Amino acid sequence: MPRLSCMFGVLASRSALVLSAQLNPEPAARLARIEKKIGHRFRKDLSMAEIIAEAERSPRVEAVACQQG
Repeated sequence: MPRLSCMFGVLASRSALVLSAQLNPEPAARLARIEKKIGHRFRKDLSMAEIIAEAERSPRVEAVACQQG
């Protein structure tokens, strides 16, 4: 992981978030439920539900981007 902060840090790259969702599916699901309940997305450009969906359909990410993306 290029950043050592929260497992789902809002500044993390998309690939890092996908990897974190693959490695931590229960916390990701909990955040998706919260996101739905409060009516706000994880980030303006990305919801936790989108991160989870990508994590489920993608092979395990081996490398993650250092920048947003």
